[in-house]
Amino acid sequence: MLDIDTLFPAMPAILRSAFSAAPQGVLQVMAKLNESEPLPASDRRFVESAQARSSKFRQKLFSKLGYNPATSEFVPPEQGKHLLFYGHVGCGKSTEMRHLCTALHGAQRYWVVQVDLIKMIDPNNVRYCDVWLAVAQRILEEAEKNHTIKIADVALQRLFNWFKEIIKTDENVREVAGELKSEVELGYQIPLVAKLLSKFTASFKMGNTHREMVREVVNNNYGEFIGALNQVLLSLGSELQRTNSGCLPLVWIDGCDRFRGDDWRRFFLDEGNQITQANCVTIYTAPLALKHHGRPLAQFDFLVLPMVKLQDFDTRDKLETAYKMMREFLLKRCHFSMFADLATLDQLIFYSGGNLRDALRLLRLCCESVEQLPIDGATVEDAAYQLASEFRSWLTVEHYAVLAECDLHLNMGQGEVINQLIEEGVLLEYNTGAWRQAHPVLHKLTPYLAAMAQRQQASSHG
Repeated sequence: MLDIDTLFPAMPAILRSAFSAAPQGVLQVMAKLNESEPLPASDRRFVESAQARSSKFRQKLFSKLGYNPATSEFVPPEQGKHLLFYGHVGCGKSTEMRHLCTALHGAQRYWVVQVDLIKMIDPNNVRYCDVWLAVAQRILEEAEKNHTIKIADVALQRLFNWFKEIIKTDENVREVAGELKSEVELGYQIPLVAKLLSKFTASFKMGNTHREMVREVVNNNYGEFIGALNQVLLSLGSELQRTNSGCLPLVWIDGCDRFRGDDWRRFFLDEGNQITQANCVTIYTAPLALKHHGRPLAQFDFLVLPMVKLQDFDTRDKLETAYKMMREFLLKRCHFSMFADLATLDQLIFYSGGNLRDALRLLRLCCESVEQLPIDGATVEDAAYQLASEFRSWLTVEHYAVLAECDLHLNMGQGEVINQLIEEGVLLEYNTGAWRQAHPVLHKLTPYLAAMAQRQQASSHG
């Protein structure tokens, strides 16, 4: 069993409490694991990872948004700003953003609105109008919670009138509005407009027969919608300052990194002009593959959340800071008594490649296959093979050749195959792209080992 006091000497009481509270049985661990759900900002399982990622990403984000946490100075952008927050799926973007937004939210800073697209719309069939109707809905819902905020009548009425007109002109829209049609005649209010928006976003999520026809109507009238929303945002900014609720709104749109490949390409690359018409500070969690797509994204600023770097680039020595962070991450979710020894825990961490979600996937696979506790090295090796087998189901000979080449030369630039491997999480990127490597579990697969041997042989003969 692990000696937790040796592993974490001079442990603070709050950390000891978190370790003690970790589930102690296989079924208990599996019941608590949720690889896809970000942690709430106050969750004690959160682990500080900036040092392990070898990046000043927090400082960079605050600077881009005009905030100095050391002095509390706040000089926000004068115009709307749209920022892409890149990172591998599963690297911790959403959890990190929750903590960053908590720091950015305040009377003398931003009034932060989180938009969780996965819960609001269908992430497998997305258009820009779906996203911005969801954003408008969340802005009004949050404004309604603060009873002191009074959005100017002229601004709210313009958005309300937009709904009124499209309800009048299209039968499909009237059906979506449903029972709210009669309420529309009573006049505009924040709750009613928010309900109308929720009706539309729900129709996009459910994928009913009217979805495409309603989208067409909304798209044809999108210019007036975004103009009305900008007027609401302008009035909201004044109200935030009047009520000492914040200086201006900041919208964090979470879930864009989970769109299908065709959808995020269309959303960011083809519809970038439409989505950046909103005059507010907006952060999008975005897939790392977008960064390497090759087409310019002049409308956006960007920041990369790096992977946790487990080894030194040059020496390949294990980086103790990163391993310590990953140990804390896992032991807050699985009681330390469940691991045979430190070598077993570190073995699991190595196979994760520093991807937090993959570390949890490996932990789940260990719990599924272990016959008797504690988890030992053989169980971790089996879990790594199972995870590798999930990748093997779609990898081709060409993929293995490119992965082997990347492992030999660290970074091979861009290309369609490389972008696909990054998007699917089998080619991992560190230090914001300076170094890439194949996912460590691929070393369990014969085709990868064969491709590596072939490349090494070719290099020696070259």
